[in-house]
Amino acid sequence: MQGAKTSNNQIRFAWVCRNIRFNEISRVELTDEMLLKGDYPSWITRDNCEVLGKILPTGIRDKNGREAYHKDVTEDAQGQRYVVKWHEDAASFYLSPIVPKGKMPSACHPIVMLLALMEHTIVGNALENPGLLEAMQ
Repeated sequence: MQGAKTSNNQIRFAWVCRNIRFNEISRVELTDEMLLKGDYPSWITRDNCEVLGKILPTGIRDKNGREAYHKDVTEDAQGQRYVVKWHEDAASFYLSPIVPKGKMPSACHPIVMLLALMEHTIVGNALENPGLLEAMQ
């Protein structure tokens, strides 16, 4: 996937879309300027694109340098998976552990969890691959 960048090399947001014709899910990274100019892949038309969601970048990169987006699934060194989520009241992103049903997630301050993201690996995005949200046993 090749991301669209602004002149200062920052991605503004991304849409996760399903190409109806080929039943493929893609992340389309756009800037406001590109959206206004219509500078996006030609397959994105009203009849051929189902928008699954808009995802925002966190501004934080994982240990491999990949920028984390809302709903990305990350994994720590012990194999525990987390979802990057937006906390409306705190107006910040945080990591939410993925745990089996009936188990309590470990509590941690959102800022501490986001700093931990820099030591995690992003394994995918929940909109692009919902199976990542299943707790690993």
